[in-house]
Amino acid sequence: MSPSQLPVSWSSADLDPQPAALARVAELRSALRQQPIGPEAAVCYGQLGAALAMLGRRVPALWAFLHQALCAGWEDADLAYQEYHLLPTCAIEQQAHAHHQLALWLRDQDCWLGARLALEEAIALDHNSLTAWTALGDWWRDCPDPALEPERVDRALAAYLQALYRNPTYRRPYDHLFRLLQRAGRFEDALSCGRKWVPRSLVLADRQQAPQELPAATLDYCPIDPADRVQLRASRSPLGEPPHPDLCATEYEVDPTFVVTLPQGRAWTDHYTSAIFTETGALVQELSLGSVELVALSEQLPPPRRVAGTVALLSVAGGSMFCHWLLNLLSRLRLLADAGWTLDQFDYVAVNEQEYRYQTETLELLGIPPQKLIISNPDDRHIVADRLVVPSRVDRAAPWICDTLRQLFLRPAIIQSVAPHDRLYISRDWAKYRRVVDDRQLSDWLVRQHGFKIVLLESLSFAQQVSLLAQAKVVVAPHGAGLTNLVFCQPGTIVLELFSPRYVPSYFWEIADLIGLAHYHLVGEPLDHYPDPEAILNYRFSDPGADGIWIPFDRFQTAVNHLLTEG
Repeated sequence: MSPSQLPVSWSSADLDPQPAALARVAELRSALRQQPIGPEAAVCYGQLGAALAMLGRRVPALWAFLHQALCAGWEDADLAYQEYHLLPTCAIEQQAHAHHQLALWLRDQDCWLGARLALEEAIALDHNSLTAWTALGDWWRDCPDPALEPERVDRALAAYLQALYRNPTYRRPYDHLFRLLQRAGRFEDALSCGRKWVPRSLVLADRQQAPQELPAATLDYCPIDPADRVQLRASRSPLGEPPHPDLCATEYEVDPTFVVTLPQGRAWTDHYTSAIFTETGALVQELSLGSVELVALSEQLPPPRRVAGTVALLSVAGGSMFCHWLLNLLSRLRLLADAGWTLDQFDYVAVNEQEYRYQTETLELLGIPPQKLIISNPDDRHIVADRLVVPSRVDRAAPWICDTLRQLFLRPAIIQSVAPHDRLYISRDWAKYRRVVDDRQLSDWLVRQHGFKIVLLESLSFAQQVSLLAQAKVVVAPHGAGLTNLVFCQPGTIVLELFSPRYVPSYFWEIADLIGLAHYHLVGEPLDHYPDPEAILNYRFSDPGADGIWIPFDRFQTAVNHLLTEG
């Protein structure tokens, strides 16, 4: 029997000592006394490891598998045996790490049962090991035993969630959940996990309970704006084609806005999730976003840091990204002002991680000093404040958001900070994803034929970005966060937004229409049709939102020529 043929499909119900397993252990030990080395001994040691595993005796079972490795001559078996022999003299943390490494080695030898035992021992030694929990999820996902199929997805999912209960910002389990659920045909759940939001249904099924919740209106609640309806004109095709189905004339409801004040309010805020709780631990769902049930039902989060005084909580899921920083975070300052709050009344203002210079630049322009900030870094993701003041979240573009940002930043000194240029092409050539295929060819033609200025917004200060867009008359750009700056354009500005056929979101069309811009769209061709597949390997992603954008050159030329002639 080879290592890959060892039985691995045992469950927790099998862990109680059983007479048959005890008898099998005795039988195998007797055989090994007669034949302690060689290929036959390797088979016996593998069977002994499996029998000891049935009895729940992890460490003796691991010794058996290591003896099997020696007898069978597995690669690096001597080293693995010697290292394991020294483990009892090491600190607990080192023992846990060593068991994790042993698991990886055993898995490479196709000793799947031994790999699982080593991971379980690593977790028993360090219950908060994110890497061990994730590796255990991988074990359940990848173990080749077909008998595991009925429970494979649930067991793997449970292990990945254990890592995330301990650290909701740990990226690897989200990515592995994406692959697991995609393989299982659960594409909507997979896509959500790939974007670092664990669906509510997965957490509730794992925890077998729902979090306690309280509606915002039952708390210290200050209403600001009533619900409203927004009507959008259709985006147009510069080629005279019908509008894309996702960019047709429509209307949608804008949620009411409000501000809630929470005595002893608690918040968990990271890049993926913002979860707000009352003093009693009730989740306020209307103020929260992301994997909120994961956070609410976790019993392993680090304890919150206590903050004396009054805190304005602006942090939001995704708030470090340019689009969300402006539209979802800074715009909500207006709600605080309309509720009667001034910045001077707050001891602190909580915002997302300070990763980019536009964050510090915008805060400086708004007069919020660094010493007043609570930044959602690893030390301040989890806080409890004497008084937590939270404006309602922003879920979709609304007229008040655009008006607020224009009032905050369209100042003469900012608008005049850069020389004007009528025609701009915003390039994503520095981006890691959603780049334009053959960007250089398209942009060179725009410059040569139509006098466009090529702009890499990442190279500019925030004030320079505002200035350029506020003075532009035509903007051509692939879909991306930089188009948030459309909010600073003058009414009547012509915008041509480029899309991948797999990803046509409406964010910037909505902004453009709300402030009276002329929005056009040009949807590219599938990357599968590109004539040189090898040349675009770095433009392909499993997430449709990251795919590269390919606009055939002749189609792009025709679209821009029509736009500038008739737009």
